[in-house]
Amino acid sequence: MLKATLLGSIFSGVIMMANSVMAGDVTASLPQKYQLEEVHISVLHQTGHHLPGSYTIQIHGNGQATQTIDQQTTTEIMLADEMLVDLLKDFYHIHFFELQDTYTVRKQVALLDDHSIIISGYRLVDMSSQRLCIAIAGYEKCVTIMDEQPLQASQLVKKIEALFTRKEVFKR
Repeated sequence: MLKATLLGSIFSGVIMMANSVMAGDVTASLPQKYQLEEVHISVLHQTGHHLPGSYTIQIHGNGQATQTIDQQTTTEIMLADEMLVDLLKDFYHIHFFELQDTYTVRKQVALLDDHSIIISGYRLVDMSSQRLCIAIAGYEKCVTIMDEQPLQASQLVKKIEALFTRKEVFKR
């Protein structure tokens, strides 16, 4: 009985250690401590078929943020440290650093007449997309969002865009 309990405890510990190592491998190079000034967030929105409306957003750790539309119009705002930290929390909350780099393939599931399931995929081309990037002290992660997938990253892009629709200047 004691052997079984001891072996169970050891086995559980090995599984827990293996799981923590696997989770840690995903973000092993992500800095655990850094200065706010070492953060840079960007969004590149590209329209499908090269229609007008493409834009870039650049947010720097010092609070300076710019939006450029069709390489012409620039809106500049200043963000408070708390807003930048809030955005950083969102990146961690949605596990951004563990997401795939691109979501350009849409999967479909279909039921055939013989009751078998077939799964197919097709590449989304020449559609609008957003490329959301974050750079932290030399580490960089980018995700290409298509057709609002992944949803949480798409919602984060909308939150970033909303900063510019308010056109407020935030205290630092």
